[in-house]
This record gives sequence, structure tokens and C-alpha cells, in this order.
Amino acid sequence: MPQKNNYIANTCTCAQDEQYFLSDAGKKQSGFSIDVSGLIDAVIKNVFDKKDNEPAQDRQLIHDQYSQLRQSVKEGTGKLTVEFKYGKANPTMQKNLQTNLAVFSAFKKHDMMKEMAGQLRDSRGNLKPWNTFRSDAKELIGKYRDSWLKVEYNTAVRGCRMATVWEKIKATQNLYPNIKYTLSRSAQKRVDHEALVGTILPINHPFWSTNFPPNGYECKCGAQATDEQPTDVPVGVEIDPAFAFNPGVEGKVFDTEKHQYAKLPQKEYKAALQHAWGALCSFEKKASWQQAKDSGITNKKVEVSGLPAPVQFNKTSWAKNQEYNHHFFDKMAVLNNIEELLKESIVILVENRKPKQHVKQYHILSYKGADGKRVSFHIEERKDGTCWLYYIHLQK
Repeated sequence: MPQKNNYIANTCTCAQDEQYFLSDAGKKQSGFSIDVSGLIDAVIKNVFDKKDNEPAQDRQLIHDQYSQLRQSVKEGTGKLTVEFKYGKANPTMQKNLQTNLAVFSAFKKHDMMKEMAGQLRDSRGNLKPWNTFRSDAKELIGKYRDSWLKVEYNTAVRGCRMATVWEKIKATQNLYPNIKYTLSRSAQKRVDHEALVGTILPINHPFWSTNFPPNGYECKCGAQATDEQPTDVPVGVEIDPAFAFNPGVEGKVFDTEKHQYAKLPQKEYKAALQHAWGALCSFEKKASWQQAKDSGITNKKVEVSGLPAPVQFNKTSWAKNQEYNHHFFDKMAVLNNIEELLKESIVILVENRKPKQHVKQYHILSYKGADGKRVSFHIEERKDGTCWLYYIHLQK
């Protein structure tokens, strides 16, 4: 596993052959560029004063990394979790990839803060003057947010693409029961990876659990389904332990247990995991609402058969259905396709709950997806004659 000071050197020697990393213009166009200039100054001052960051500051630092790495899922798989339709597609792989990248971002933030604190003193052990420390800290942060992030982003794109390749290989295994390790598209190849090229083994062979590409930072080796006869298993080839897994099987592009960023005491490790989930949900919550506004759904009135008025939406009803729990991503998929799902729902019940001054009654709508998943929509009919989305309930 490469150390940070050798991070770039341990990528494929042809890392410049194909770059996926978003340009500044691309990040701006995608809406994922976060202005953290003021945040960085505040964080550096916190370290110098030996103060902890505010929770919001830590979350924004994670967002800064995740907001860009998140795009690698779309670049690699063609879509993001919230773009799936509930009941019509399985977003599990994309959901796992996004979660993995959020955890990775949290560990990276923790590692950056720890290394920054280690730069408070010079080689003689003396506390650095403020201006010297601030300059050194900004240089360090620049590495985390630029050169290292580019390598991580490009590697994540390849990991997401190969996870998608794995899904396609599984779909055709009745016709093509084996997998062939294919040559990297790089101009200069890694000698150790070249030793794997041409290997053909059954899909369920344990070899693919630890050798399915990418097998290193920015590795561009590939794999394809085949009906060619199996070969012998390669011997003597050492894969970077941080990449000795199958991204399609495990739904991840970085091994957050073996990566250098995750070398933390148990207590700090668990705290970083909690921070990652909170940061992931808060970012996706904002992204979902922004997507809703961009799509125009927030200004629409959706006609639903059986209701006395069209269904309307507002930020409150959106946020109410984005609780931070294990249903979070499923709710996101429902919200992203709310108009179509409502139109395909049927009214099954009208009920009066606890009396509210502005509410007349509630209409319960039911939707069943092609995969058997069910969801019920609780629609609030107000005394002014309007109907509003109130609550979404996912049924087992």
C-alpha cells in the first residue's frame, strides 16, 4: 500500500494517458464546486489554537472531498443513486459506492487534520510562527485537495466502471461462464499487472475476489466475459493489499479498512464512520432538493386519480421524507421519481388523524413496483382545498 509521500509514484506509469478528473469549469457546471476558502482559514486557525473544529466545519471538509468523488460514480456507472426509479431498478451497487466514497472522504479529512497538527512544530521541536504554519498548512491542504484527489478520483472512476463491468459479466454468465483479464490501455504497462494478462478463469473462481481490476491507483487493466477455456492461476503476483478486492462484489472502490487514511485508533475509526454517514446524508439531502428545483417538480401540481386536488410539494415536505436512517437512499429514489410514482398510485384509504387547524383529512395512496416493492404516499388535504405531500412510507 503506497504511503502518502509516494502516492502519485504508485499509480500506473501512464497515469496521464486518460484523465477523468473534473476541470474547474466542469465542477462549476456540475454544481459540485464548494467554496471552502474561508473554511480552510478557520480550520488552520483552529489547529494553531489547538481547538476542535465545529461539527459543521468537519462536515463541510468531508463534503469538499465527497462532492467531487461522488461524480466518479456517475462517470463510472453512468448514473447516481438518486437517478434510479424506486421499484424499477436496483440501486444497491451505486448506493454502496457512494457510501464507500463518503467513508473514504471522512477518513481522509481526519488524516489531513492529524497531519496538519503534526506540522505545528519545526524540526527542532519549536512552535512555528503563525505565518509559517499557515503557509505550510495551506500547502499540505493543497496536496489533499488537488494532486492526491486527482489520483483518487481517477482511480474511483475506474473502480466504478469495473463494478459495472462485473454486473454485465454476471448477466451473461450462462453464455460466457469465464472471465478474461485484459491488457491495460496504458502506453506503459506495469510489469506485475502484465503477468495477469490473458488469465481466464470461471466467474466464481476465488481469483476474481482479489485480482479483479483495478489493482492499484489509476490501474487501467480490464476484464471481459468469455467462453474460452480456463488457464492456470498466475502465481507470484503481488497485488496492493488496498486493492485486493472485487469492486463489483463488495460495492466499493477503496478498502476503507486497509487504506492509509483508515489507520486510526478504534475510537477515532468509529467516530469517522459516524461522521461519514452524517455527511453523506446531509450532502445527498441538499442535492436531492436542488435536483427537484432544477427539474421543476417543486412548481408542479401533479394530478392523481381519486384525489380532490393536484398534489403539491414544498421544501418542508421534501425534508420530512429524508430522515437519516437505513431507508434514506430508497426515499431518495422515490422523491426523485415522485411525479411518475404518484400518477401510478391508487387511493386505498381516507383517514382523519389528530386534528390540525389547517388539515381536513389524509389520503393514503399505494404504489407497487415491478420488483414487488411497495410504497404508500400520505397526502394532506387542507381545508383550503389544496393537497400536499405529507409522508412517504416504505412497506416491507
